[in-house]
Amino acid sequence: MKNIVAVIALTLLVFNGCGGENFGKASGELSALKQALEASYQPALQKTQQGNITSFDTVDANQQTALKIILTGTASDITPWLKKNIGKYDPIYLYAMAYRAAAVDKAPLKDMFFWSAVARIRAAADRMLCKDKYVGQYLTILNMDLIQPAAAFYGNEIQRFVKDEQQMNPVLKEAADWDKQHPQQNSPAWICNSGHGVSTTEAYPQAEWEKRRAEFKQQYTASIYK
Repeated sequence: MKNIVAVIALTLLVFNGCGGENFGKASGELSALKQALEASYQPALQKTQQGNITSFDTVDANQQTALKIILTGTASDITPWLKKNIGKYDPIYLYAMAYRAAAVDKAPLKDMFFWSAVARIRAAADRMLCKDKYVGQYLTILNMDLIQPAAAFYGNEIQRFVKDEQQMNPVLKEAADWDKQHPQQNSPAWICNSGHGVSTTEAYPQAEWEKRRAEFKQQYTASIYK
């Protein structure tokens, strides 16, 4: 699997070179982000072969544009808008938000950890909506490509933080509370169609989404509210 940050950067390089919008102005960056987030998700599956290893990646141009802006956009209005609205969108953008907190906003460790915790809660809940059990591999890749690089900005501080439950657990609880306050309504297509499963990209019926998510989150919150 190619590094997601590198893939996104390449995608936007091609996009801008083909007459794409100049994102230099703050309002331009945020407008482009909103447009990309609201666009319909239409991923194209890409298959690559190296020796006896077959890899699958899904690429959606609007998703890549949105990720690029979240990961590297410098407009001052991006982060405030995301904090108010990101709960409406796919959890993959929460992973990018965690990276943004570290790399762009230079935020305190607790802020980065908060967004990474929210991302993991919601992404894992969406995983429960996919019939293919192997799609969970995508979450491992997102952790490696976005959360681990974000944590690296804090050096040894991150090690001390995760070992200190008095510091870490309140942030985990805050993330769980934020999730409750922002009902999750996104489609699980972003992970069910991630290209990392081997049997099916189908999701369970939409009528079951709320129940399946709630069951997972109930177990998760029980583990941190001991």
